[in-house]
Amino acid sequence: HMKSGRLGTLLVTRSQSPSKYGVAVIDERTGMVKHFVANPQTFMSDVVTAGVYVFSPSIFDKISGAAPSSMEKEVLPSLAAEGQLYSMRLDGYWMNIKKPPDFLMGNALYLEHLSTERPAMLATAEGIEGNVVMDETVQVGEGCLIGPDVAIGRGCVIEDGVRLSHCILLEGARVCAHAVVLNSIVGWRATVGEWTRVEGVSVLGEDVHLGPEIFVNGALILPHKKIDAQVSEPQIIM
Repeated sequence: HMKSGRLGTLLVTRSQSPSKYGVAVIDERTGMVKHFVANPQTFMSDVVTAGVYVFSPSIFDKISGAAPSSMEKEVLPSLAAEGQLYSMRLDGYWMNIKKPPDFLMGNALYLEHLSTERPAMLATAEGIEGNVVMDETVQVGEGCLIGPDVAIGRGCVIEDGVRLSHCILLEGARVCAHAVVLNSIVGWRATVGEWTRVEGVSVLGEDVHLGPEIFVNGALILPHKKIDAQVSEPQIIM
């Protein structure tokens, strides 16, 4: 970014479905972005933004004012038209993880990468199955089976007899005794009650508390909710 001397730099990669993203037409010799279009309806290029931007402080002159500005629909196209937008190519693996199933898949792929490149980062203890990463502050009870493809954040508590597989627990989450969490995401400081089963790409928002002995399947539960009833069909709980 500093070398180009321009206002902005994009991290870009190639995609087989470019119309889903912001697309950049790039001068391959210099790296300058000649055109930028968000979600184009006709093919322009297979080079898309990887979601990482670097800007000089003067970018705030471009987005000042009371009205909100869209980065991909207004700011980046304007910078490209002015010759103020450059690119850096990402040659490694990239995927979009903004949807829960993709987030879980991305987690599994990252853990697989760690298993070959940085195996010391993975948890190895009784009751660990496959690729699992957990913060050193995590408390795990007796008789648990954890893995594969599980990530557990700082300060989480896993009580006795818990089963975790293909899931992500964010900071401060608690899974109570004999509960099961499969293919789901448990948010910050959320609680899964005793003998409760969570599956089907459920997402528990921050400070969500599930009662004991219930079944939650494919639910998207917004923050600060207490659920004591069965959720057998996928739905959004507001």
